[in-house]
Amino acid sequence: MEEARARGITVSVFCPFPPLTGDGKPDLLAAPLVDSTLRPKWPWAEWSILKQAPGSWPVDAMIAHGVVHNKNVINRSGVPWVAVDHLHENAWWYLTGHPEFWEPWYRVCLSGVESDYLPRGNDYRLAFDVANVSKMARTGYTALDGPHDTPAEIRAAYRLPDRYLLVGTAVRASTIPWAQWQAYFRGGLYKALGRYKGPSYAQILHVLRDYAKATGMAVVGKGRWKHEDHWAHRFFDHYFDDEPTDPGRALRLMQGAAMYAGGISGLAIEALAAGTPTVNWTYYDPPIADHPAFRKLRADLWIDGIWCAPGIGALYRVYDPADWAKMVGLLNTTGPGIYHHIPSSFGTRVLVVGSGGASARVLAACGL
Repeated sequence: MEEARARGITVSVFCPFPPLTGDGKPDLLAAPLVDSTLRPKWPWAEWSILKQAPGSWPVDAMIAHGVVHNKNVINRSGVPWVAVDHLHENAWWYLTGHPEFWEPWYRVCLSGVESDYLPRGNDYRLAFDVANVSKMARTGYTALDGPHDTPAEIRAAYRLPDRYLLVGTAVRASTIPWAQWQAYFRGGLYKALGRYKGPSYAQILHVLRDYAKATGMAVVGKGRWKHEDHWAHRFFDHYFDDEPTDPGRALRLMQGAAMYAGGISGLAIEALAAGTPTVNWTYYDPPIADHPAFRKLRADLWIDGIWCAPGIGALYRVYDPADWAKMVGLLNTTGPGIYHHIPSSFGTRVLVVGSGGASARVLAACGL
């Protein structure tokens, strides 16, 4: 939005409402917030609440999050649609057996080098692949664009101390329906967790809190709306969740932090972008929770990339007693001083989420 405004492009924001939306996450709909929150924050944009699918829209192009949208709405709109990427989700849908989701889109944005993992040349399965792959646009990750204040300015804005450990919270397992556990993890992860003998989430938080206190850091939690009322909140000196008027909050909190710790999470992307020393942990071998066709990308860009970025951090497999001991030993001794931000980590970032300026590339993909 800000990039388009800077270029003199009129911004119209369409917020769908039932029956246009599905049954997925009604509590995360933007439409109820338009008049109370969103329009006052960005008064220069045109805001509309959509309840019925129109035959056409008075715009030149539509930018939307991800490829999972109603094909009929896209086709009836009469304008080209461009799918912005989020954590490699566009490639995930293609690789896991849903290339048809790409079909109605004019362009499908990819953050990094995901195109290297999609069908090409002699690997094309169908002519359908040729048409879809030609729609790819490598734009980078738009969540890393935006204002970049100094760490001191960020800490002042959020009323945080000079040194703090940022911790990414986890969803409460009890809030996930049993059928969803079975469908998502396909049995493999469930079986692994059934044999799990490593530390609990609470034990890990205790170790992190003790380390932070010993090294003069406050503990700041960064959660999500879906993590509300989490028992782990009591571990934090400060807690922040999602805020629609502060879309860059995760990156800004990371830029102000002395260190970040979290389970295998997308927040590690913000840590990589900010150069923040990082400790990541996992309760299971990550590939077993992935579709087989996505495992190579996961291994290269996440396990050996985002979660183990050179000079930034490491991934600890806490289901392995030896690896858990290494993590505890790190936090009891050297802490983040073991890491030094070195230029090679920038190369990892470019592979994963591009080199910056993603919003401008998305607009270019729209032909604007």
